[in-house]
Amino acid sequence: MINNIYIDQELKNKMEISKKSRIKRFGKRLVISTATNCFPAISITGTFCELNCKHCRGKLLNTLLSAKDESRLENIAYSLVKKNAKGILLTGGCDRNGKVPIINFSKSIKKIKSTTDLIVIAHTGIGCINEEEALQLKDSGLDGIGK
Repeated sequence: MINNIYIDQELKNKMEISKKSRIKRFGKRLVISTATNCFPAISITGTFCELNCKHCRGKLLNTLLSAKDESRLENIAYSLVKKNAKGILLTGGCDRNGKVPIINFSKSIKKIKSTTDLIVIAHTGIGCINEEEALQLKDSGLDGIGK
């Protein structure tokens, strides 16, 4: 349980395996990089995150552009094109299953990809997306997905 939110044991196990793997490969030092204006990160959840994990407590979300609906995401994308951005990272807070709800923005992603040259990468969270969601995101034209 994280801050009175139940986390499924399978997800908890995956998080622990991931943490051990990271420490084994890179040590205990965690380096966080922030996006530039050339490739900014956009939170599709604003500052909201249900997990509220110790490493962030949602504070990292405060530093991102915020687009809680598809119209706002499209407006931000078009504004960034005018500023010569190369791409965008779509991210945000996780739901209780560890997912960032990128799937809710697939229509806007498709529109952005068909009307701009932006590279669009999505962070789907630490929870797994299912096959249907993966296909929908693929059809949206995303250039990449990261966890």
